[in-house]
Amino acid sequence: MGTSSNATVGTVRSATAMVRASNFNARNLTFKNSYVEGTFADNNQSAVALAVRGDKAILENVSVIGNQDTLYLGATNNTTVIRAYFKNSFIQGDTDFIFGAGTAVFHGCTIQYTAARLGARATSYVFAPSTAPDNPHGFLAINSTFNATGNASNNSTHLGRAWDQGVSGTSAYINGSSPNGQVVIRDSSLGAHIRLADPWGPSTAGRPYCSSKCAYSANRFFEYNNTGAGSGN
Repeated sequence: MGTSSNATVGTVRSATAMVRASNFNARNLTFKNSYVEGTFADNNQSAVALAVRGDKAILENVSVIGNQDTLYLGATNNTTVIRAYFKNSFIQGDTDFIFGAGTAVFHGCTIQYTAARLGARATSYVFAPSTAPDNPHGFLAINSTFNATGNASNNSTHLGRAWDQGVSGTSAYINGSSPNGQVVIRDSSLGAHIRLADPWGPSTAGRPYCSSKCAYSANRFFEYNNTGAGSGN
């Protein structure tokens, strides 16, 4: 994200609100980043609404609203895994809008893709986890609803892709050492905007989606007992 002086603050520091303390609790609040991407540079900019960097955060009946990179979940260092629990909350964005290396549960949440900025036919991603390879728990969405607004096209949005954080390309990816994002979506309703044939896209470093016998670490993306037009069940 740029500034009027052409300085760069970076993705995480673009956050409207940043939580560093452990045991943070929030209820009935809205976290919103209304920055208009492209104001100081191109349209491919991060504008985080909420960055959770402390452990054991609990958020209930909150709204987290942005476009690209809306909700960041990750510690302030590379060795700690933070945990967060979202209940009956609303999260909106358009590109990689729930991302990071943390462990998080989204229980009874509405996760909404908005096509207002990118246009109805844009291809985009909901989750972008950078889970450490030795951490079996990334993001879990359960009893939640995935829907869309802004005239989003059917079959336009991937449920997610792995964020190979710090990896410049496939030649730099190291199996068992580089991040390997993990997501489980279960018992949830998936709208028609979700890509039915290929719900999970290639990683940010270019690793193709692969679940077994892969050249790179197998993707850890799972769906179970979901319903709706975007569900593979």
